[in-house]
Amino acid sequence: MLKVAQAERDIDKVIKYSRFLFIDNFHPEQDYYQILKDNIEDKDWHPFLEEIIKEITPKNRWTYTELIRKIYINEKWWDRLFKMLKQNLLLENIQQNEQYLAKDFSSELVKLYSERITNYVEKYVGRNHYQTACRYLRRMKKLGGNEQVNDLLELFRKQYPQRRALMDELKQV
Repeated sequence: MLKVAQAERDIDKVIKYSRFLFIDNFHPEQDYYQILKDNIEDKDWHPFLEEIIKEITPKNRWTYTELIRKIYINEKWWDRLFKMLKQNLLLENIQQNEQYLAKDFSSELVKLYSERITNYVEKYVGRNHYQTACRYLRRMKKLGGNEQVNDLLELFRKQYPQRRALMDELKQV
């Protein structure tokens, strides 16, 4: 139906169908976001996005969260992306959003990494987990968190001297 509306240049139906597909189709054949942006006037674009965000936020499923994340990234709404990240603080999420937020929020990202890594090392045991923790420590360094990394290294050496695999991995940070 979208293709028919596009062929007929029926802007209202193009918007209607691409909006539906953007929100509820998780296997997109086209970039429905771009189709919407191309067919909605600039002055109406941000209110339109706010309406979509307002509509899908209560659904609170990961697919909708990812859709909102995509909107924030496309619109370069870094403050909103950071706020969203803080609501779901997993190491993977921090890393996934780091490339977008590092410029404006590097010190905050270092702090978030520090908190999560401390919990991670406390909770998980084994060389694979220690390697993961050290990979995130190196990410912290790249963000300018050398001092915080050194503090964590010292903390882990004092708290977990019996974890030999951890001590080995910390030497490589």
